[in-house]
Amino acid sequence: MLISELPLMTVYSMIIFFLTTLIPNISIPLRPFFVLNNYFHELSHAIFCLLTGGRVHKIEVYYYGGYIHLTDGNMFIVSMSGYFFPGIYNIISLFCCLNMRFLKTTNSMFSLLLLSFLFKLDNIRNVLLIFYFACLFITLNLFPEEIATNTSFILYTFMLFDNIHNITKDIIVNYDGYNDVSIMLKYYNKNNSRIPGIIILLSFISFYSFLFLYLSF
Repeated sequence: MLISELPLMTVYSMIIFFLTTLIPNISIPLRPFFVLNNYFHELSHAIFCLLTGGRVHKIEVYYYGGYIHLTDGNMFIVSMSGYFFPGIYNIISLFCCLNMRFLKTTNSMFSLLLLSFLFKLDNIRNVLLIFYFACLFITLNLFPEEIATNTSFILYTFMLFDNIHNITKDIIVNYDGYNDVSIMLKYYNKNNSRIPGIIILLSFISFYSFLFLYLSF
């Protein structure tokens, strides 16, 4: 893939994402992919839970969300990692699509990440599904360069958009629900104001935009 093709491929991915998000009947065949993205979200919590001294007991994932059973760890870092880490990884992976050697490394690392907490999943169906996706990203490395780079770019872009969509939904729509942002904000924000949530959302978007532009030059 050439860097001049990035804008067009991004538009294609954006159209696919919004079609599958806004039209329920179209999104049904892609539910396994939403499970993958939710698993990556929970996997990020698990990684940073361990890095901050916590323990991971079980991971539950569904096409509409997920849940992780853990103890200890830094809750602020663990809560935010589910949004930051996948976004950073996805953006870096997008630019790795410009070079097949880098892309092979990125896809291989992503496969290893998927497999790293496979034994913590709650049911065999999810274990088989995530194992399939881990094999898929490894298999992409064996395809011709154009197919591998274009397919990987669409997958990583889709995951990035879904990540931004999820944090926006959690802050704007589901603020009073049970999600990472609302739990963290209600713990640190005793007045229950939405302003800190809006600030976090703008910080995420600004950070992603800066990283994207920085890697573009």
